[in-house]
Amino acid sequence: MVTAVEKGLGGIDILVNNAGIGPPRTLSEITEPDWDEVLAVNLKSMFLVAQAVLPGMRRRKWGRIINLS
Repeated sequence: MVTAVEKGLGGIDILVNNAGIGPPRTLSEITEPDWDEVLAVNLKSMFLVAQAVLPGMRRRKWGRIINLS
C-alpha cells in the first residue's frame, strides 16, 4: 500500500493512524478472538503502517506520525 501511494503521489510526509474498532458487547461477552481482532486493528495496524512509512521519512529527514485513539 505504501509503495503504491508513494509511486502515485510521492513521498508520505504525514501519516494519521485513525483505524479502530470496538466490539459492541460487554466485557464479559467479548471472546478471545474478538479481543485479538481489536488488537490487530487498533495496535498492530498502526505499528505496521508507521514502520512502512518511516524509511521514506528518514530519507527525506522530515515526517510526522499522528496516532489517534
